[in-house]
Amino acid sequence: MINKFLNTDYPQIVSAGTEHPVKKLNQHLDLENLLENLDSEVDVVMDLLKIIPKQLLNDMNSLEEAIRRNNVIGLKYSIHNLIGVSLNMYFKQLTELARMFELEIENNNRQVLNELLAEMVLEMKMVEQEIADFEIQRTNRAV
Repeated sequence: MINKFLNTDYPQIVSAGTEHPVKKLNQHLDLENLLENLDSEVDVVMDLLKIIPKQLLNDMNSLEEAIRRNNVIGLKYSIHNLIGVSLNMYFKQLTELARMFELEIENNNRQVLNELLAEMVLEMKMVEQEIADFEIQRTNRAV
């Protein structure tokens, strides 16, 4: 369970005449570029940000299972999917960790793969925290 804590010092990004409460280029979630990529459609972004973390956690569960079974094809498939989604969603640190994981698959060192997977899970929690913070600030601004 993620402990919720708030940081309300968000810079304001102006796009197409609309003000968005966005954390400018953060190491976990780059909302500025994500919004820009999706034409500043905050509602679409929020819908995606509610769905995508669950998909990524499922991929991480698949990675855990593939490590346990020494299933190299399963590892490659799941990490490829995780990299693609995290890259498209501007989850910068998660993308980098996933790329490191992908490079380690060929070494077949379960300990290193498990350690990288644990780091990805922790990073995903940080991303989820930033999503929650953004949603809280967005809600507070609407009031």
